[in-house]
Order: sequence, then C-alpha cells, then structure tokens
Amino acid sequence: MVRPVLDASSPGHDVCPTSSIHWFKKECSVPLFGKPKPILVHIEAKLAWEVSRDPETQTWIGICRPLNLNAIGETWAEFHECANDAIALLLTTLLREGQLEIFLRRHGWVPSIVPPPTANVRWDVPFDVQQLGQVRQLVPA
Repeated sequence: MVRPVLDASSPGHDVCPTSSIHWFKKECSVPLFGKPKPILVHIEAKLAWEVSRDPETQTWIGICRPLNLNAIGETWAEFHECANDAIALLLTTLLREGQLEIFLRRHGWVPSIVPPPTANVRWDVPFDVQQLGQVRQLVPA
C-alpha cells in the first residue's frame, strides 16, 4: 500500500512545519494525531534520595532533600516511578514558568538541551539512592 504525500496543496498541509512530508517518515516531530513526540532531555546532575521501608506498612518512603521532594511506593518499582514523576513535575513546572535555566545553573546541572517552554518533554535525571535503616531517619532531628 502506498501512503499519500502531504504537500502545500494537500488538505491538512499545515499539520507539520515542513513543506512536503511522507507519512511513513519520522522527520516531523508533530504527529498527525495527538500530542507532539516528547523531547528527551538528559540532565547531568548529582542527586540523591534517602529511602527507607516502613516496617508496619511495607511501603517504601523517600525524600530528596536538595529538591524538597518526597516519594512513596508499595514496591521498589513504584517508589522509583513516583520519584521520577516528582522530579519531572518540578522540572516541567520550572520550564513552563521560564525558571528552568536559572534552577539548573544554581544546582550546577547541565541539560543535553533546553527545550522551549511549551515542549512535550521526557526528563532523564539519574539519581543515587541511599537506603536508611529506619524510617525515622528520614525526619530531621
């Protein structure tokens, strides 16, 4: 089956910023339907989470003191996903508000690229985990 070519004379030609696209090519970052493809932004950061498992609930609880974030999960994988979501929410909010570059500089972090404020972004921020023996160690004295 041959897929049609969109060009300036085709209906819907303004879907992608290029003057001529083939539907089967991946050159356009804006799909014909739905959200634009996310831009992957890798950030070189030194970030640590302190984590402990609550002996009563068996829930993983963690804090990231440098960013004042917390995360929780019934499993290790859920905790990790929650921690990534917390970081992504913070960075996306900073991006939308025009404060991301200032924040990154202040922390000495280097992004692979700085996306535009309206971009659909997928963040890659590696972090270390320090497992603590007791949950009460997560609370400052």
